[in-house]
Amino acid sequence: MDIFVVAFFVGVSGTALVYLLQLVLQKIANNYHDTYEHRMQQSLTELFLFVPVRQLLIAWLIILILLFVSLLLLATPWIWLLCIMLVMAVGPWRFYQFLKNRRQANFQRQLPDALLLLANILRAGGSVQVGLQFLAREMPIPLAQEMTLVTRQLRLGKSFAAALCDLQQRMPSTELDRTVVALKLGYETGGQQAPLLERLAASMRKKLQLQQRILSLSAQGRIQGRVMTALPLLLCAVLWGMEREVMQQLSTQYLGWALAMIMLCMLAAGHWLINRMLKIEVPL
Repeated sequence: MDIFVVAFFVGVSGTALVYLLQLVLQKIANNYHDTYEHRMQQSLTELFLFVPVRQLLIAWLIILILLFVSLLLLATPWIWLLCIMLVMAVGPWRFYQFLKNRRQANFQRQLPDALLLLANILRAGGSVQVGLQFLAREMPIPLAQEMTLVTRQLRLGKSFAAALCDLQQRMPSTELDRTVVALKLGYETGGQQAPLLERLAASMRKKLQLQQRILSLSAQGRIQGRVMTALPLLLCAVLWGMEREVMQQLSTQYLGWALAMIMLCMLAAGHWLINRMLKIEVPL
């Protein structure tokens, strides 16, 4: 009799535990869908990449699993296996950051020309909305895409200030902030916007010229920093091919792992310090 009672309570407890676990997992899945997946989808939409993020995540996980199994079947050393999997795990996010930074840089380079065109349209008697439509048709990507989105929001009934605020969130920069302030003031007060936009375009051109000059003067330092960062890793690869038995001690002993971690931390710190020293801000 006691055995049946114990089995009954064990069954009830197991059922309750499974039910609670199901509720917790369902809540985690809902939070993931509402926060992370929505944010990732919004990030892709900002780059005008209209691809379902869930399909990208599934494809990425399948590639990771296939690559991991293939490396295990090829008897790849653990240190190389970890490095390859780390690169594959971080690679998509770094590629997204590269695309985002390149898009923002192209937008900043196109903004002075767009302001001059908008100022000419205003001098000819056109309105700001007509000028934005002209920019959406004539300017190259990505500025044309952003202006198309702004004009579409205006046609759907969104206010001019709200549409410009959305543009600021998609393309955050000091130059765009000042441009938005000038457009808002001119739109609300009806002042002379053309001279102000021309002065903004001239100051942006000077800033871009100074930035290009700084990049050209610091090009040697940036290349030296990249070479000095990659040199220890290249030497490790060469020594692995020449003295495999000696280098394998790094992956079989705790001292080797500790030295490898210290080397990677020092390389990362040196690379960050060089980039920090060469990153010179140019005021507008």
